[in-house]
Amino acid sequence: MGCGILNNTPYNSMYEDGRLPINNDLHLLLGASTSMTAAPTLGTLWATNMLAGLTVAQSWFNAGSTAYLSETNHPLTIVFRVAYWPDAIDDHITDVDTSPGTGNPLDIMKQDATVYSKP
Repeated sequence: MGCGILNNTPYNSMYEDGRLPINNDLHLLLGASTSMTAAPTLGTLWATNMLAGLTVAQSWFNAGSTAYLSETNHPLTIVFRVAYWPDAIDDHITDVDTSPGTGNPLDIMKQDATVYSKP
């Protein structure tokens, strides 16, 4: 997990130049648009959510929100981001036999969710 790998400045620059690291075979790119900290349960929660039938994106956002619940003195607001082809946002873990990309990098979209904010 690269901390803030999808933050706004480089993300927007790569998007505008058609250089996001997303090809026609990559359905969703998951990360954070802010800095984030290690959350020991994040991976397990993400996998559990996907196996429970949530979409990959819903699983990611839900795992982040749950994993950071125990943070009480953390100074950061943590925002998770999913970059995706429009046909892939509702993908489940079993959706592996399709190519969701249109080939036009300007079709790629993004969705953000604040998964932690200091109370």
